[in-house]
Amino acid sequence: MEFELLTSGKKVESKVQAPSVPVPVFSAEAAHAFINARPQEVKAENSRFAPPPEIDPDNEEEAPETMVGNVKGIGGVVEMLRPKYGCYRGQRLRVIGETPVLLQFEGGKTAPRNHEGSGWKWLVTEQGPGQNAKEVEAEKKKAEEAKRQADMQVALKAREERLAKESIEKARGKESSKDEDKKKEKEKDKEKEKEKEKSKDKKEDKDKDRQKEKEKDKDKEKSKDKEKEKEKDKEKEKSKDKEKDREKDKDREREKDKEKAKDKDRSKDRSRSVKVKKDRSRSRGRDRDREKEKEKEKEKEKEKEKEKDREKEREKEKEKEKEKEREKEKEKDREKEKDSSKDKEKEKEKEKAKKKRKSSSSSSSSSSSRQKKKSKK
Repeated sequence: MEFELLTSGKKVESKVQAPSVPVPVFSAEAAHAFINARPQEVKAENSRFAPPPEIDPDNEEEAPETMVGNVKGIGGVVEMLRPKYGCYRGQRLRVIGETPVLLQFEGGKTAPRNHEGSGWKWLVTEQGPGQNAKEVEAEKKKAEEAKRQADMQVALKAREERLAKESIEKARGKESSKDEDKKKEKEKDKEKEKEKEKSKDKKEDKDKDRQKEKEKDKDKEKSKDKEKEKEKDKEKEKSKDKEKDREKDKDREREKDKEKAKDKDRSKDRSRSVKVKKDRSRSRGRDRDREKEKEKEKEKEKEKEKEKDREKEREKEKEKEKEKEREKEKEKDREKEKDSSKDKEKEKEKEKAKKKRKSSSSSSSSSSSRQKKKSKK
């Protein structure tokens, strides 16, 4: 409960008494001395960016090979695969804390968790005959309890320090309130003088800025006037070009009017009435439309003829293919007829051979009967 109250930020009543240590006095001189203090040289051993220690990894005292863990987490053992994180290759360290990003080892060393397999690896042994899962869980719980106790101690120390500072500040505030008021008044007077000087400087700067802005405005107006003059020149040139184009159009219209007048004169000579002229003008447009339609129809007919020619060519090709197939079938029929004629000839030969055999057998039987008759006579 105490740990939860500490972490939640709620105030807890404590019996901590103010220490009897002399209270340090903070002043502008002390702050100036602290800010402008001469920096101290840091040794290479304690430097944050120091290279890894030069240690012989073959030495058994410096790199013990017997350190092995049973868990992947707090209480487990890690082996370094590369000389990084202030460690040498093959060094084994025990894990005493972890965050979502880092692992904390003995000796205040850390390593990122996502470097597993590339910068370090877990060393976990199989359970022996005397170990089981319950013992491993008990070890984990002990490690977590130790971590929780350590966090509680740190939080308690921080709380005690905070309360002590608050009590010291309250005691010091009562004593130095008068001095602070005087200092504040002096500082206010100084700030007022500085503000007056700053206001004067600001006014001067504003006046300078105004003059600069006026000069810039004048330059902008001049540039705008130049741009307007350029635009006017361009518009004049465009108007001249337009006038030229209009004159050209007028000349073209005049020529067209002349041509139309000539056409009208010719039409007057050919026809006597105005109605005929109108009819002819209308008929011309209709004729043109008809001619265009006729041309379109001719083009369509040509396309249809082309398509027909293509279809005829395709039909011819198909007929040729059919003729080739027919010839192949005829050849097959001829071969079949040849085979059948050969079979018939063979059958005829066989029949002839049978007849010969029968005739020879009949002749032999007749000769034997004749001999028998002769013998009887």
